[in-house]
Amino acid sequence: MLAAVGARCAADQGAFWPMSERLFATHRVEWGGVPRRDRAVIVEFAAEFGLDGPTFEACLDDPAVEEAVRLEQQAAQQLGINSTPNFLVNGRLLRGALSLRVFEDLLNQIEIAP
Repeated sequence: MLAAVGARCAADQGAFWPMSERLFATHRVEWGGVPRRDRAVIVEFAAEFGLDGPTFEACLDDPAVEEAVRLEQQAAQQLGINSTPNFLVNGRLLRGALSLRVFEDLLNQIEIAP
């Protein structure tokens, strides 16, 4: 939850992708299992990306942000999404890191209404 909130808070300052990539790359290496330490590490990452520290930390502590993440998680579960990556294309769930060809074929099958 903390990582998802951290990524969302980074997004507020235009740094979702750098934060997300860093979190995935360092999970269970630099963070992942010690809540107080984990929070400090994620705050350090935010500083490295040049984010405003007080704004980022206020966002991390905002219960509304955690609730929004929780609601997104519930919506994903209702769609059958329980891992990454997953893609929804015209209502069809695709799981895993698929080739560009799979997406091209699927998109070519979709009828586009005029």
